Amino acid sequence: MTQSIAIIDYGCGNLASVQKAITALGFTAEMISDPSALDKYGRAILPGVGNFNAAMNDMTQTGLADSIKEFCRSGKPLLGICLGMQLLASSGTEGGTDDPVPGLDLVPGDVVSLRSMGVTLSVPHVGWNGLQQKQTSELFDGVPDGTDVYFVHSYGFCPDKSDCLMATTEHEVEVSAIVKKDNVTGCQFHPEKSSKIGYRILQNWVSLC
Repeated sequence: MTQSIAIIDYGCGNLASVQKAITALGFTAEMISDPSALDKYGRAILPGVGNFNAAMNDMTQTGLADSIKEFCRSGKPLLGICLGMQLLASSGTEGGTDDPVPGLDLVPGDVVSLRSMGVTLSVPHVGWNGLQQKQTSELFDGVPDGTDVYFVHSYGFCPDKSDCLMATTEHEVEVSAIVKKDNVTGCQFHPEKSSKIGYRILQNWVSLC
């Protein structure tokens, strides 16, 4: 099994910046789009920006969705970033609440619009916001509570169980910033764009794998 970290390419952006961040931390990361290649890796990152429905449709058609689920069932660690975190959910409502689209269902919960959560401030939520830690975790080693990280999103992840919620941020209402279930972790913010603190969170995640 290769020691490199797989960066899953499903056509939804920001892969290069994630790879650059991982490389800067002294690790090797390789982009993969072939579903059959994923099982060669011991850890993987699911980045992305864009539309939940389109991403799930593409991953289902290519077989990546099934490969990711099998990867996680085997106990290997997966990190979802931004859209990648949202895809970990049971469902997403980007096509409307009357027609939810199934997600990977790796962290039980639903992705809903910030507007439906009660946000009247600007959407998408773009900029630096404080990361409020909800649980003690080695993922937060060297990360002061309340430190700002960088967000760009219009939807929020609502986990079914509070014990899956590792950190939140405030954008008029409380919004999930980090979720975790067993070997699957998700960051709504962009650690690769969040300066030294973001890099520290990435380093902690890799070290814990």
